[in-house]
Amino acid sequence: MDGAATFEAVGLAIDQARKYLVVQFFIIRDDELGRDIQRRLLAARQRGVAVYLLIDQVGSHKLPRPYRQKLIDAGVQLCVFVTNRERGKRFRLNFRNHRKLVVADGEVAFLGGQNVGDEY
Repeated sequence: MDGAATFEAVGLAIDQARKYLVVQFFIIRDDELGRDIQRRLLAARQRGVAVYLLIDQVGSHKLPRPYRQKLIDAGVQLCVFVTNRERGKRFRLNFRNHRKLVVADGEVAFLGGQNVGDEY
């Protein structure tokens, strides 16, 4: 499945969710595809769907604060994966969350593949 077909299917699953969405990406960009995913997640929240979004701190470091804040303000449970920085432990750049996952109502799931960005 290519990127366009993948995100068409992912978008449909998000649009049809009725109970909850678990969404996890290494990279989300504030571009056409990223704004489409954001719009769909916001619409899901308006339908009363619980939305849980996990992004990687390094992979999504260019994602603007207003993009994130709009989701948070709508009630999306947004978490950022941060590498362990405990005292005495080295910062491990390669300890990242590269997973790509969308689960809709425990009935439809997408694993692996593309990040959320027009180039994918």
